[in-house]
Amino acid sequence: MVPPPEILQTVTTLISPSVSSYATNVGYDWDGTQIYEPHFTPASPPRTQPTDDDLPPPSSPSQTSKLVYKNGQPRPVERSGRNVWEPFHKKHDERHQKMLLRETPTAQQTRLNREKNPPFVSAAVYVWEWDSETPPKFVRTLIPKKDRSETLEDARPGEARYDPFCNEWNLCSEWVDESYEESDWGADEETREELHQGRDERGSNALLATSPDQTILPIPAISTTTSVSSMAAAPTMPSAPAMPSVPRSPSVPTTSPAMPPGEHTLLGDSLTPVPLGEFEKSRLEVLETLTKYYGFLPPRGLPTNVRPLAKLADIKALLAITGTTTVKINSALWATPIGKACIDFGLQLANKEGREPPAAVWDLSPSSRDPLQFSLRLRCIKRVLLGRL
Repeated sequence: MVPPPEILQTVTTLISPSVSSYATNVGYDWDGTQIYEPHFTPASPPRTQPTDDDLPPPSSPSQTSKLVYKNGQPRPVERSGRNVWEPFHKKHDERHQKMLLRETPTAQQTRLNREKNPPFVSAAVYVWEWDSETPPKFVRTLIPKKDRSETLEDARPGEARYDPFCNEWNLCSEWVDESYEESDWGADEETREELHQGRDERGSNALLATSPDQTILPIPAISTTTSVSSMAAAPTMPSAPAMPSVPRSPSVPTTSPAMPPGEHTLLGDSLTPVPLGEFEKSRLEVLETLTKYYGFLPPRGLPTNVRPLAKLADIKALLAITGTTTVKINSALWATPIGKACIDFGLQLANKEGREPPAAVWDLSPSSRDPLQFSLRLRCIKRVLLGRL
């Protein structure tokens, strides 16, 4: 019985091709020395590109668009969340413009203070990241209050952005500066190898050692001799024994430093600033506060005799008036003529009788013979008598 033609066609298709189709003789024996290289026709080229089935879904953040090679290692470029956070910031910018139109002076001052010193604990902290859902979504997550400071401290340059209008921080890894990423990529491994190598070869502090080309200049000691420039800046009192009421600090010289602030001494081939002592720092701070905010004019001719010495209560009163916190009560400044003049001026401002400082030392006096120093910022101040506000 002869089968139908359609069955014969199916059977013929299922039969593998004969050996003659491989361009070899029927009796050719294959051994381990020959390598068979298949030949592909143009209709069936080998697959060199991944198909759509091999790639993750488009919503996944780990979809690799390209490979960026750094130090010989491939790095996948993750999918960006720009289409999420960019409209968010655009909407907030429009909101800020509306807030500026109805902002009160108090709210404006609060915002400006936040811009200068952004808070790290009271401000809310949000992190933009991909969640663990399927498919992942780019969301804005609120950080608990106890973890705010640590999160901001661990942020890389450019990663955190502060909003003074809403008093909140936003962190996103896509905002990190490119220069920081370029320098940080692979640097941890290299630094670790250098640290181990330096520690093994030269000791634990080898990397902190000075190179042969570096020159360390010694810190100059404060001279106890008085120069011409320092005499012009602050008259010097002759050395006098310490009194019980105003003890001297053992580390402070009895005379003014050799150089006024801002001058330099030549050491080798470099200019190194001379460090200021406790006496000079105290003198500058007290004089700057009194002259800038209280109109004090230091007298040009200072006496060499400072008796009677200032009382401890008077020194405390002057420190309370100026609000200084770094000047010590037992500073050597109070045993000098300029220190005594500052105390007398402060007591005249704080007296209960309403006496005014003399015109020779008070810049705000109507009969002052000396012009205002450096600027005209206090000419607009109007003196109001008590009870006439």
